[in-house]
Parts: sequence; C-alpha cells; structure tokens
Amino acid sequence: MTYWNSTGPDAVIIDVPTSDQMYALHGAALVVITGSMVGSAIMVIDSIRKGKHKSLSGRFPIYLGALNFIWSIGHSIDHTWMIVEHGLSPPDEVCKALGGLLSIFLFAEIFLIDAMALFMLATVHFRRQFTLGKYDWLLFAFVIGAPIGYLIFAAAFNAVGHDHYWCFLDVATSSGRVLWAVTSAAAFACVLIPAASFMLIYRILNAHQKEMKGMVDTGDFTVSVIKKLLMFQASVTYSFCGIVMYGIAVSAFHREPLFLVFFTVLTINSGGWINCVIYIMQEYHGVGGSSMGSKESKSDSKGQAKNSTVGVNRTVSAKSAQAAVV
Repeated sequence: MTYWNSTGPDAVIIDVPTSDQMYALHGAALVVITGSMVGSAIMVIDSIRKGKHKSLSGRFPIYLGALNFIWSIGHSIDHTWMIVEHGLSPPDEVCKALGGLLSIFLFAEIFLIDAMALFMLATVHFRRQFTLGKYDWLLFAFVIGAPIGYLIFAAAFNAVGHDHYWCFLDVATSSGRVLWAVTSAAAFACVLIPAASFMLIYRILNAHQKEMKGMVDTGDFTVSVIKKLLMFQASVTYSFCGIVMYGIAVSAFHREPLFLVFFTVLTINSGGWINCVIYIMQEYHGVGGSSMGSKESKSDSKGQAKNSTVGVNRTVSAKSAQAAVV
C-alpha cells in the first residue's frame, strides 16, 4: 500500500489528521457525495419525464446532472477506500486512474456551466432561440474533449495521482501543484463567467423594462428571471469556492490546512444535491415564477399587434434565462 509523501524544499505542509478527523472527513465526503448522486439522478430522470430533453436549454440541466453523477461515483471510490484502509490511499495505478477520471469530469462540468451561462446571455441578447439539433455532439466535443486533452498533458508530466486526502493531482510533484493552480483558475472562471453573464442579462432586461414602461409591465418577469439566475449563481459559487481556495493554498503557499480540506470536500461534492433542491423549488414550488403569463393572455386580444415584439422578446428571454437554469 502506498502512503502519500511530499519531501524536499518545495514539500507541501499538511495538517496530519487524527484517526477521528480522518473518519469524519471521509465520512462527511461520502454523505454529501451520496446526496449529490441521488439529487443528480432525480433531476435527470424528472427532466426527461417532463420532456425537457427536447430543447437545448432543457438538456443543459440533464447534462449537468449526468456529469455530476459520474463525478460523484468516481469520487466515492477513493473516500470509501480510505475509510476501509484507515487513511491509506488506493494503489498508485488505481489512484492515477481515479484522478484522471475526476479531472475529466470536473473540467467537463466547469466548461458546461460556462457554456450554459454564455448560451443564456446570447439568447437574451440576440432575442432568439439557439439550438444545436442533432449536433449536440459539438457541445460534447468541447465539454469532454478539452478535459481529455488536459488529462493527456497532465499525465505526460506525471501530475495525476495521490493527494494526502484523495486521488486527483499529485501535490508532491511541482507539475501537480502547477496544475492545481490551473484548476483553481478554471474554477474561479466558472464562478466569474456566469456572474458576468447574469449581470449583463439583468442589464438587458432592465433596459427593456424601461423602454416598455407604460406599454406593458415587465417588472414581475424581470424579478422572476433574476431570482432564478441568482439561485444558479449561488449554487455555482458555493460548489467551486472551496476548490479555488484549496488550489491557491497548495500551489502558492504549499500548504493543505485541514479546515480548508474539510471545506473543499463539503463544497465541491455538493453540486448535485444543491442543484436538485433548486430544481424542485423552481419546478414544484414556483420559486422564481412569474405571473406575467396569465396577465398577458388576458390582455392579448386587446393589444396583440402593439405588443407582439414585446411578447416575442419576453418569451425568448424566459426560455433562455429560466428553462436553462437548474
């Protein structure tokens, strides 16, 4: 069995956990991972049952749930192993394989979230629906292909493998620590890109509301969209904030504080169950819903010609900014 080791002048300093802390860490990880597996499965199955897979915006949450489900399965293996083996990591080859799998699906999830945010922004900005149709494989070519390229590069520099707490990047090597900096930057961008996109969406909708003042009341719709975007942003920020800080601590300061390890484990593995909670709140409890649809239908016969452009813009914005948000 292989112990993780870091030696030399650039060694990463770790807070060696006690036996109780070790079991608490991996036990907590398995709890949130199990919750994310169940949550992701619920979201994927219910979305398909409701026919959401028929549109690109509706397929985004399905793809995100599937990626999170696979990540959770892979990450449960090393945490389970370390509980069973009393803190020992899996063998080298197994750990490298797990680290490679986790690298692919972590970056795939990051790229998919970025694509979702940019898709919503483009749809609202250009006021039209976008669809890939039978060319969804182009999305996967980017979302999965780019992480595979990253993994090939990482493996070439022997950067994938053991950490003291899990299998991902080998922080005992300089290349592993450099790629932790890359991972941290990618996770930070995954928080920043949706935030910037949603801010621009808000500005577009707000400007549209001002233009239409006196003609039609779009305030309720704008508020409902922003509520959904903020919920999505909160999920993304919470899920990736830990890994951003952890990557900075490892790559810049060569430290793995135990409190930060706990925080990272609880955040990065929570995306599935958090997204499921948000999905249920929106789909079954009307959180972020808008009553504009019923108001519009009542007055449609009186002002259909006058407000046709407004209705089209509002409908397109709703499908992009609401249906594509988990």
